[in-house]
Amino acid sequence: MKSEKFVIKALALIIGTLAMTFSGQNWHIGIFAWIAPVCLLYFVMNTKKAGFAIFFVFMLLAGYFSQTCQNVLNIFVVGIINALGYAILTTLIYYVTKLLYAKGKGFYSTLVFPSIIAVTEFLVSSQIGTFGIVAHTQYAFTLLIQFSSIAGVFGITFMVAWFGSVVNWIIENNFSKPSIYKSTLIYGTIFLSIIIYGITKVYIFSDNEKTVKVATISGTTDLNAIVAKEQANLMELAKNPNLPIPERIFSNQEAIHAQIANTIEAAKEGAKIIVWSEDALILSQSQTDSLFVKAKDISKTYNAYLLLAFLEKDNSGRLKPFNNTSILITPKGEIAWQYLKLHLHPYAEAPIINAGNAIIPYCDTEYGRMGTVICYDLDFPNYIQQAGNNSIDIMLVPAYDWEKITPLHPKMACFEAIQNGFSLIRPNGAGLNMVTNNQGNILAKMNTFTSNSKILYADLPLKSVTTIYSKIGNILVYILMLFLLIVVGLRIAKR
Repeated sequence: MKSEKFVIKALALIIGTLAMTFSGQNWHIGIFAWIAPVCLLYFVMNTKKAGFAIFFVFMLLAGYFSQTCQNVLNIFVVGIINALGYAILTTLIYYVTKLLYAKGKGFYSTLVFPSIIAVTEFLVSSQIGTFGIVAHTQYAFTLLIQFSSIAGVFGITFMVAWFGSVVNWIIENNFSKPSIYKSTLIYGTIFLSIIIYGITKVYIFSDNEKTVKVATISGTTDLNAIVAKEQANLMELAKNPNLPIPERIFSNQEAIHAQIANTIEAAKEGAKIIVWSEDALILSQSQTDSLFVKAKDISKTYNAYLLLAFLEKDNSGRLKPFNNTSILITPKGEIAWQYLKLHLHPYAEAPIINAGNAIIPYCDTEYGRMGTVICYDLDFPNYIQQAGNNSIDIMLVPAYDWEKITPLHPKMACFEAIQNGFSLIRPNGAGLNMVTNNQGNILAKMNTFTSNSKILYADLPLKSVTTIYSKIGNILVYILMLFLLIVVGLRIAKR
């Protein structure tokens, strides 16, 4: 009997580890996100504390093989650090669950594990963004992900994790009929209600017929190549921003001309909102001034809104040598906003680029209220909630990814569109250009790694929605925090 139980536990750990790996950032297969907690919870609930050493080793393997896409420069040490962080965090989640879970208690005990998962994701993502959260694995489950317009992405994470906890509660109760009935009634009713909500949102509240033609323009700047080639110079600039920037780093006239030519072509084709990819050009002050003159002329000539996005040399006395900028030019040739990227990649951008302030700009147009953030900014739900609060209809999000996180990162962006009820225009300098509606449905896409084109066109529906999430934010997470505090208090009192 002991040997049989050992085999079951070993299989649960192995299957759970494989499920964690294949639901991770490299593969992101949704069904495995449901399987992993079922198996791993079974293992930890039926093992002694010493078994967590084995658990940690398996999670280290899952962490290493599931997120190599994050290791942009393929540095072995970075891969190990990422894997260690993953393993430590995952092991802590399951260890704390075992400490707080009370066997033999009522159905409410099933809420402990999903609460810990959701709260942990919320706290971690507030610092480093939402890469790796469970909710994003469910992208293909269209009806479920609409729930994020009520409870946010952490609500989806909760539902997936809760399933694993419910299954283990049934196993703990030896598959008794009362445990099955109660689980089906409570979890099943809530899950079915969520799916019905998704059906209603997707199939009943469909887009209206009025649209505007939009275009994304991918820049010609190869940031990864520049960073690799100029690494020594960039490191020196990080130490001393007053050093002169080598002229070869700035875009040449040929690159600038090509970007302008593509913009004019999109305008001639009737695009009324034209958005450049992040860091489409790298410009000195004189180049920036010259670009403004041309951009304003294009906007006035073709009666179009033009969002320029480029890396510019800073001339305002900030601490770092560059600004990652997006600037909206109106059809009147006026500047509606000048936005600096707030959330910077910790080692690729932060040392040399000035961060902006924590305010999302917006302006009212005949096509609705437009706003902007840049790439990594969109991975911080608390920040992007401003867009929902301010009833922004269309978000213009210049981006620059890399091949290993394509199409993962663009798909992550769809969740923010659903949460806050806006349409999304996300051009990409290296990855998937896409345009989505407020339900996260991709209306048009183009992958720069498989297409030679620099322009993507789409007819964007002029419709946004006011979501519950945009008004209440992550209130579910705060309720879960309170629940966990009560559980901790009860456990302490009992001991």
